[in-house]
Amino acid sequence: MILFRRYFWSVVVGVLCLTWPVTARAQYTGEVPILAGPEFFAASARGPFVIIPTLTLSEEYNDNVFLNNARRKTDYITHASPGLRVVMESPGYRLSAGYFASAEKYLHQDQLDSLFHTQGLFVEGTYLVTPLVTLSLNDTLVASDFTNTSSVEGIATGRTRSVGNTLTPGVTWQLSPRTSVQFVGSWALQRFNSNNAHDSDVLGLTANLSHDLTPRLRGTVGYYISYVDVEKHAGTTTQSPRAGLSYQFTPTLTGSVSAGPTFTTGGEDQVSGAGTASLTQRLAFGSASLSYDRSIAVAGGLGGPTENQSVAGVVRVTTLAPGLAVDLAPTYTIAKSIGKDKIDVKALRVVLRVAYQVTPWLGLLASYNFFQQRTETASTTTGLTVADVDQNRAFLSLQFGFPIRRD
Repeated sequence: MILFRRYFWSVVVGVLCLTWPVTARAQYTGEVPILAGPEFFAASARGPFVIIPTLTLSEEYNDNVFLNNARRKTDYITHASPGLRVVMESPGYRLSAGYFASAEKYLHQDQLDSLFHTQGLFVEGTYLVTPLVTLSLNDTLVASDFTNTSSVEGIATGRTRSVGNTLTPGVTWQLSPRTSVQFVGSWALQRFNSNNAHDSDVLGLTANLSHDLTPRLRGTVGYYISYVDVEKHAGTTTQSPRAGLSYQFTPTLTGSVSAGPTFTTGGEDQVSGAGTASLTQRLAFGSASLSYDRSIAVAGGLGGPTENQSVAGVVRVTTLAPGLAVDLAPTYTIAKSIGKDKIDVKALRVVLRVAYQVTPWLGLLASYNFFQQRTETASTTTGLTVADVDQNRAFLSLQFGFPIRRD
């Protein structure tokens, strides 16, 4: 009975964490500095307590600084980005958090100079409440003048100050050696300093029951519910029962798929499909992965709600030389309106990074970022129209890091 009470209160605490009103996260898709992708000081970020101050100095070539083909301007930009990362860990928990701010100096468009052009904050944590109950928390906040950088979907609505934040807390309970139940919450927030772009909140909750059918095959049944709240639009609720499988084809190849119908009510009633699929392969020279996602969400600040589909891939090469990593990461997103707004957006992003750790305290990064967006959008609420975008960005960066370890 005592053991049951411990497990019961562990689940209660986990559910409370899912609903706690914390400010939210957006995926950082910019280049300076690195919140995702190659980490120069990953090997240093281990230990009971580590603080890593960093400084990133970058030169950028950008051929469309206004994210608008109709007023295309090319410029050379100098970035200075101080940052701080903190890692705390023990056998029962791990917490990693970081912050950076990027100041910019433009060669020609000096009216765009900014001390805080981009700011980022991330938190990743796990906590083992009992040997069978684990809490998790992930949060990333990005504020930027590039709307496709702060947007969760990577969709641009021109150059304006914007904030994106997504919070994803979760709890996993291992019911038996082969069966587990998981609850994951999410809150994706987007805010724009523009009278035309639409602020939005997307709140979701997922419940999954997983069972290992064989040593290599896992089956999952779950239920996802979300609420899409877009400024000047009626709220939309979605419900999606899902079933999925995850299978380890070989020791290096794993695939998963999860799908089901989505019932949408509110501003527009409809039934559609939703799901995710992924394939991950470890290779002799690194790794490769491919993923697909289809869901009801928003299209940046264009309005909403929309049915979004995205295909993403990552190829990473790590065997060319010690300390050298090469990443190629294309992403293609399609967003189409399910309501009165006529939104039809197609966005392609291709990122190529070459990262080299020169010394334990110095890293070198060269990268190229291609972004293309085609938009057929006319908001019935504000009359917002968005220009097409073709943008090339090239970076050369030095990142200094000084790990301070406390055992």
